[in-house]
Amino acid sequence: MDDEKTLKQNQSPVPLAEAGSHKAQCEDLARELTVTKRELRAARDRYTQLFDISPVGNVTLDNLGRVMEVNLTAAKLLDVIREDMVGKEFVSFAAARDKASITEHFRRCKALGQATCELHLLSSKGEEAPVELHSLCCMSSAEPQTACRTSIADISDRVAAQEQRRIVEDHIRRAQMLDSLGSAIDRAAHDFNNSLMVILGNAEMASSHVTESSEAGRCLGEIRSGALQARDLTRQMLTYVGKGKSTFKSVDLNSLLAEVTNILRTSVSDEAEVTFMPGNEIPEIQADAVQIRQLARNLVINAVNSLIDGKGRIEVRTATKEILPADLSQLYTTDDFAGGNCVVLSVSDTGGGLDQRAMDELFKPSFTTKIAGPGLGLSAVIGIVRGHQGAIKVDSEPGQGTTFEVYFPCALPIGETEPHPEQKTGAWQATGSVLIVDDEPAVLETLRKMCSRLGFTIYTACDGAGAIDELREHAADITVVLLDYEMPGMSCAEAFESLQQIKSGVPVIVSSGYAEEDTTAGFSGEGVAGFIQKPYDLMSLSAKFQDVLAGTA
Repeated sequence: MDDEKTLKQNQSPVPLAEAGSHKAQCEDLARELTVTKRELRAARDRYTQLFDISPVGNVTLDNLGRVMEVNLTAAKLLDVIREDMVGKEFVSFAAARDKASITEHFRRCKALGQATCELHLLSSKGEEAPVELHSLCCMSSAEPQTACRTSIADISDRVAAQEQRRIVEDHIRRAQMLDSLGSAIDRAAHDFNNSLMVILGNAEMASSHVTESSEAGRCLGEIRSGALQARDLTRQMLTYVGKGKSTFKSVDLNSLLAEVTNILRTSVSDEAEVTFMPGNEIPEIQADAVQIRQLARNLVINAVNSLIDGKGRIEVRTATKEILPADLSQLYTTDDFAGGNCVVLSVSDTGGGLDQRAMDELFKPSFTTKIAGPGLGLSAVIGIVRGHQGAIKVDSEPGQGTTFEVYFPCALPIGETEPHPEQKTGAWQATGSVLIVDDEPAVLETLRKMCSRLGFTIYTACDGAGAIDELREHAADITVVLLDYEMPGMSCAEAFESLQQIKSGVPVIVSSGYAEEDTTAGFSGEGVAGFIQKPYDLMSLSAKFQDVLAGTA
């Protein structure tokens, strides 16, 4: 009894109160823990959602380079199921040519703490995707297995834009190169024509003093023949820069190409098959038929030269196609080509094709597909295309052959060809005086002798200012003016206007190595009375004088 009494006396209500307090604290902690867990789950869900809907791919790699975590964007980019990526080495998703690059990227990330690079990843379909990787090293004691986190940005649009910019810049560079080369050819052709004028005119003057059958007569004939061939070469050079004399009229391209391909079949080896596949309802084009024949011939011959061992097929086709503004960057064009409905002439071959370096050199005069020899064929092609306000496209890869497509507008703003005047025959003797204006002394002297042979009294001047002085002094005597187009100082057009002010209506014949439409377009008022293209012979000059003085030029 005493023990029970002592036990009761020692018991106190304080420990029970403390227990109740501890219980309440535990319940509060439990509630806080529950709230914290809920918030952590919500945060985790938000992170997972943001991780998955991120516009860039994200992957987490372990210290062995294996995928620990990947978002939906990265999986979609590679066209794989997300779960199938986990556990695989990330380098296995790189394109073969970039495996070394991605390995180096992660080495730099570990060494520097972060790294960036551009490379190509390979989708499950075998398609390469250009990407930009940003990697951050995450190795820590808190996450001993995590090596780095990497974002993957799809840069396909950026790469495409860069490629488009490169194409545009390349076309600008080529256009500048053609303009520069064209200016040089332009000047050379002008000087060459003046030299040919002297050679042709003097050879003709000398031939009148010897018999045609004599040794001297035969030599002069050869000189004249050579000068005429050189004249044609000069006009081909002018065609290259778009200043060749063109006779535009309606041309049936199908009929013309049928004629050209039939002739070419007889001149190529039996192992080179040339076929023509005309399109249906091909509209006529405004073109110079002679130049289009040359263009087609050059393209086919170029195709023949590209065949390996001379064996293969060449297909010539015609079609119609609408060229949209978006297509222009893929074409070699001029500023005058606006696209729209076009007639297409294509020449395809099964030859060895062209690499990028050859494509860059394609239209230079030095380029050729032949083992030896000059390569003027394709440079003449681009000149003819420019002269017709057209465009050209080239598709080629090594081992895959080459296709040239030439685009001609269905309607060109060029007038119909002037009817050719009848050739004047028999001796014609002029009456009156002619004022000859040319800045080249040798040309001026040659023209003086030619006009004197025709019976004119001669006045000469070496520039526009001299011509004005001569006409002002001898206005009553001078019946016609032969005026050079390119002279130093005063322009031909300015000289023409001044001459008309001194003697209104005086007939002026403009002489130039360029085409008539390029030479006389800038003259005001009634315009010039006639045009004659250098170099020309005595018969052509006589016929022009007769037409002008008779009022029929």
